[in-house]
Amino acid sequence: MLANASKLRKECFLIEMDQVVPWKELINLIEPHYPNGEGGRPAYSLIVVLRIHLMQNWFGNG
Repeated sequence: MLANASKLRKECFLIEMDQVVPWKELINLIEPHYPNGEGGRPAYSLIVVLRIHLMQNWFGNG
């Protein structure tokens, strides 16, 4: 039962994060400066990197 409560809390957080953060505007602002992965290892998706970066900052792991 505890695992379900934890899962619901995580799902609620991610839903709220999608509603609060202006993703399109941030992506449009950062994308011109984000590497496209030429000449080396392919770059991670910008949205994935941005989400991880923000969560690390919010939870003090960054």
